[in-house]
Amino acid sequence: MITNDLPESILKATDGVAMPLERVSVQGTLRDFAAEITVEQHYRNPRPTNIEAVYTFPLPVGAVLLDLELDIGDRKLVGQVIEKQAAQERYEDAVTDGDTAVMIEISGPGLYTLNFGNLMAGETAVIRYRYALLLAWQGDRMRLVLPTTLAPRYGDPTKAGLAAHQVPENSLLVEYPFDLRLSIEGLLAGGEISCPTHTIATTHDEKRIVVTLGASDNDATLDRDFVLLMRGAHESSACVFDNGGAEKVVLASLRIPPLPKREERPLRLKVVIDCSGSMAGMSIAQARKAALEILNQLRPGDYFNFTLFGSTVEHFWENMVPAEARYISTAWKQVESLDANLGGTETGTALSAVYAMDGQDNQGTSTLTRLKTRLRREEPESRKDNEPTPQILLITDGQVWNHASIVREAVKSQHRIFTVGVGLSTVDELVGELAKQTGGACELVSPQEGMTERILAQFHRLRQPRVTLKGIKLGASVNWVTPLEKAVFAGDTVHAYAGISGSAPETVTLDAVDADGHVIRAEARVEESGWVDLPRMAAAARIDSSIVSDEDKLRLAIEHQLLTDRTNLLIVAERSDKTEALPELAKVAHMLPAGWGGVGQGHAIAASCMLSMGDLPAFLRKCSYGEMPESRRTTRFSTCTPNDSGCRDSTPHDFIANLCASLPNVQNLEGLPTTVEALEDYGLPTAIANALREISAEGWSERVIVAAFLMAMTSMKSLAAEFPREFSRLVLANWKRTDMSQILLDRIGALISGATEMDWRFVAS
Repeated sequence: MITNDLPESILKATDGVAMPLERVSVQGTLRDFAAEITVEQHYRNPRPTNIEAVYTFPLPVGAVLLDLELDIGDRKLVGQVIEKQAAQERYEDAVTDGDTAVMIEISGPGLYTLNFGNLMAGETAVIRYRYALLLAWQGDRMRLVLPTTLAPRYGDPTKAGLAAHQVPENSLLVEYPFDLRLSIEGLLAGGEISCPTHTIATTHDEKRIVVTLGASDNDATLDRDFVLLMRGAHESSACVFDNGGAEKVVLASLRIPPLPKREERPLRLKVVIDCSGSMAGMSIAQARKAALEILNQLRPGDYFNFTLFGSTVEHFWENMVPAEARYISTAWKQVESLDANLGGTETGTALSAVYAMDGQDNQGTSTLTRLKTRLRREEPESRKDNEPTPQILLITDGQVWNHASIVREAVKSQHRIFTVGVGLSTVDELVGELAKQTGGACELVSPQEGMTERILAQFHRLRQPRVTLKGIKLGASVNWVTPLEKAVFAGDTVHAYAGISGSAPETVTLDAVDADGHVIRAEARVEESGWVDLPRMAAAARIDSSIVSDEDKLRLAIEHQLLTDRTNLLIVAERSDKTEALPELAKVAHMLPAGWGGVGQGHAIAASCMLSMGDLPAFLRKCSYGEMPESRRTTRFSTCTPNDSGCRDSTPHDFIANLCASLPNVQNLEGLPTTVEALEDYGLPTAIANALREISAEGWSERVIVAAFLMAMTSMKSLAAEFPREFSRLVLANWKRTDMSQILLDRIGALISGATEMDWRFVAS
């Protein structure tokens, strides 16, 4: 039996063949401070050949993938977490042996890729996955987001660490039915519930509220994230412990109380608005409404500026300006005509320009030319004395790939960044992390939510003093505790896990202090938990923190069966009806999020063309290589020297690109080279070719030597990533059809490892 808990995702195909995914069902339970979600995907192979279904899907930020199951035929298979490299090798072995295998791996921040090898022609299967996440109050509101689709993102996904087969795709021609059932229990059942993204129906009893999709959403599809809002006046602080082992695991979920009244300091606010093409339609309308409300919230004494960005960066003024009527009026006129017409999403470039805006004349900063010609007025002198700390309010859909570098630069800037994520498929990994890592706050707003309310909430935080958490007191012997957030605000929930020895404490206390020295305290009674996944959730939090070593992170992941960047989830199902044919790749495309980029029915054909452009094979994207550092150049073979006029450069990368480009059909073993001469035709240097011929003279079959050479090349850590995965699989299948001599493989591997760039120079014919 395979147990499979995967988030809503879409199988992808680039050749126009019908998608394997048929429908998706979601069930879950929300209780007090946690949610457990189970997703069931039904799919069928519509092709006449066996396929490998691959899809990359999102999970909610902070979610922990717990279980994976596969129902195929009359069998149920359960997934196992093992070390990443071992999982990948076992998966490839199973696929090339003709068995069925399922593997899930982390492919990027908030992204997971499921690989389902050898789903036979006409075969059906169900993949089921379960994940859990902690819920957090922001003021009197709690927001649950269940991602269902991925929008196209700006930039190069391979630079974000995704392999070619993991890169998600979108299509306007696919549609996936979606149904949902959530049970809301405990304290949450006493609050108000609403859904801004879907029509819902609710039924009540004494203990719970059951939420399903309403009658008007009976034909719901995976074209938007599902958002559920819960409101209540509960002071819902809680602390629970697991009593199942020698070390008790404690989870403290504490809500920060209101801060003492204080005089609010003026703001120094830099408003940054995404005007790239992906914001067209609903998203730019949301951004426009947010910007107008921001202008409404400025007060005398505040300083502000607006920056618009896409492929270019345009400031309303070069410096910060006072919140006076003339500047607010000018900004208002420009904001009313805000449009998504600035091209690509260069978020990092825009923020770097904004960091440099310090109130002084900044000749290097770009300006909004059309505004300068309209205003034709002098800008005010910058305010230099007793200036408040500059803060950024960023409004964007977050649809970029380079999250990590943007967040790193934001932390270095020492700006406090507040974010407003707009649209029906916001990239929370960007807007959430930017706020979290810089001490700001994030608000996600779908088109049907109240933008005014969310801007008011952000301004309330912007004018709050910075609150520093001093630590949690448990009244017990603490072995470890997970790190606390960098910044919190009144009404927010703080989660922390701890491991304790001895008796469980009776109460837990969280102390914090604001910028004026006021002490703030949150408390809760400690109760025993019935949540069986509490120790696993605690282990996941420790792995994500810096409190344990890399070695312990791997140990915890294996011990608690957790998917991490060091582990994969794997299922191998041996088949009696093994196939000799390698599977065709079937990447299942995501539905395009509703309203993305302003795409409507009239834009369908143009958008489809836009999405398909640039979908080049991986090997074509890897044909440009820089020079190897001079310090690494040494000579082993003496074919020629750099000064020989007949020599031209060839590198292993050129050889790989030539080899892969010649084999468009990666299911056909007959296409692989079988002679050393054929390898030379792809760019193998004569010296290395002659070394292989010497091995052949010892009695080894030339076909086996070539198979071993290709196997060694695709297995080398320094080169493996440059081969498309399907090509490496073809090489493995070919090697398995020999006697697989480890002695020969090691010998040729040593030959390749000992070669340097100088070895790859050869005389041009």
